[in-house]
Amino acid sequence: MGIKIHHGPDGTYKTSGAIKDDILPVIKSGRILVTNVRGFSKENAIKVLGKKHVHKNFEVIFVDTEQQPGRDKLARFFHWAPRGAFFVIDEVQRIFKPKWRDKDIQELNYVGGSEQAALDDRPEDMDTAWDMQRHYNWDFVFTTTSITKVRAEMKDMAKVAIRHYNLGVWRFYKTVEHATDSRGTSKSSQGTVKFFNYVPKKVFALYSSTKTGAFTNSEPRTPFYKDPKILGLLIALACLWTYILSKPAPRAVGGSRPDSNQSVQTDKKPIQKVSASTNNDVSINSNAKTGNNDNLTVSNQLIDKNHNLDPYNDILKNAFITGSVFSLREANYSFSSDIQGSEFSFNSIDLRDVGYRVKWVKPCKAKIFFEGKSSYIYCSYKNSIHETLADNQQAAERVPTGTQRKAS
Repeated sequence: MGIKIHHGPDGTYKTSGAIKDDILPVIKSGRILVTNVRGFSKENAIKVLGKKHVHKNFEVIFVDTEQQPGRDKLARFFHWAPRGAFFVIDEVQRIFKPKWRDKDIQELNYVGGSEQAALDDRPEDMDTAWDMQRHYNWDFVFTTTSITKVRAEMKDMAKVAIRHYNLGVWRFYKTVEHATDSRGTSKSSQGTVKFFNYVPKKVFALYSSTKTGAFTNSEPRTPFYKDPKILGLLIALACLWTYILSKPAPRAVGGSRPDSNQSVQTDKKPIQKVSASTNNDVSINSNAKTGNNDNLTVSNQLIDKNHNLDPYNDILKNAFITGSVFSLREANYSFSSDIQGSEFSFNSIDLRDVGYRVKWVKPCKAKIFFEGKSSYIYCSYKNSIHETLADNQQAAERVPTGTQRKAS
């Protein structure tokens, strides 16, 4: 991995993000971790994660950098760090100060000079340590409030920098990967952008994010979901989705052609609603015979008053589909049938109101259920004779005689 830099203002989940993305894999791999992250230890990792999730060879070398001796020790990491160690250095600008001069850096040189460093197989100075960090299989993860506070020789060796943003929502944050020679604020310098990163609660139990051990998500900026642009986009998407749901489905997802959604009637006459004298609505074709509506309306009263009328055979006899409408929310058919000498029109809702169950099959084919019986109804006999023969062979109940409209 080499060197990676997490940077951003306080409270942007830099340390917790480094633990989630970088330390957790190290715990499972069994490498030695060198860190100054407050409160982190192998014992606590076992307590939080469980022993089976912590590699038996995993070890932690904790360096307390709250005091100057600890900061000096970590600055001289190349004097003592074991080969293959993984470093996670929090607030790196406190350890390797950006205002150090050549004299300050020389004080970090290996004790005994270059000859002793060669005998001990150690880098002789800090510049050599950064240049040869891969030779010793050292990997580094830094966190800092600003990437401008990281020393130039360290940034030059870093492979990637990650800018953090607190979204102000629970434990979510945004990250922007960018080159280390920029701050990651311009579009041209940005790489991968992850808009929603989440820190599990167990990550905060692995360390102490503050000296008091308590963490409060106090983001001063406006939460992203209160941004007028975001709100406008969400409202637009909601309106678009509502509009889509209110329209018939396209043929690609099972809908019918636009010109056949509303009507496939052979006589091209519109269907309208009329009120019968029984105060029950009935759909009737404009060129149908009038008859006695008190006795012919397709309703519960029709069945109750005419005990000799078979609600299955008489109503569905010679019935055919005159129109079909299919949307993502519901499917509805319009039917026409000869009932006791008069041609009446009705729809799926009318049938359901009197105990029928209507199942959508296709625009010109519907399956009707009533009291354990079932039957198929089509747009016309001419277009469905082959389907009818196949349905009759497979149906659990035989289709009643006269279900299809007789060919003219």
